[in-house]
Amino acid sequence: EQFRQAFFAPIPRLVCPRVSATLLHQAPHIWRIDNFVTESQMKRLENAIPATKKFKASYCEDGQGSRFLSENRTSTFHGFSKSQNRILVELERKAAEVTGLPLDNVEAAQVVRYAPGQSFGLHHDAGTITDEVNGHVEFPSPCMTVRLATVFVYLNDVPSGSGGCTVFPRLGNLSVTPQRGSALLFANVTENGQPETMTVHEAEALLNGHTKMGMNLWLTDRSATTGK
Repeated sequence: EQFRQAFFAPIPRLVCPRVSATLLHQAPHIWRIDNFVTESQMKRLENAIPATKKFKASYCEDGQGSRFLSENRTSTFHGFSKSQNRILVELERKAAEVTGLPLDNVEAAQVVRYAPGQSFGLHHDAGTITDEVNGHVEFPSPCMTVRLATVFVYLNDVPSGSGGCTVFPRLGNLSVTPQRGSALLFANVTENGQPETMTVHEAEALLNGHTKMGMNLWLTDRSATTGK
């Protein structure tokens, strides 16, 4: 019920007293949560993130789970293990609270870094875009995990006009500027469980020498520890 209220109800509502949220778009519901990560938490998180030289090239996946590098995605990333340390447990718990999904359904956190000029072209967080013109998206094979919702946390500010925004082309080019500690929240599925094709989005290239750091907290349809 909490998940439905956040993403599908005619009168959208986040049932979580610990957050201040702004509805950026209705149907589909797109939320911005201010101070999702407090400054004290941010400092602890930054201490937990390894040096950028240890980051790996970001990859894409096809519908069968095979990974490949693509010019569509040029960032680098570092993947944590599930609940790897105390600060990650706190943020996983908060992602579960704002969506109403079980804590165990929060996928292991992934930190991404965009150097100047790097970007992530049009994509969908839970499936593969099969037709950009008509907006068709296909879920992965039934045996694979489906990412029901995305919590994307901005770990640094990017000045206006310097790129790095998250843009939703099918929602009138709704554009969200990175703000340190804030999070973007949206569903990747419709109320009947089909791919939400309207939430395809892209990460703009970074301009003027700026970089961008973010963290993905995906909420899935199964346990991250047992796979059931």
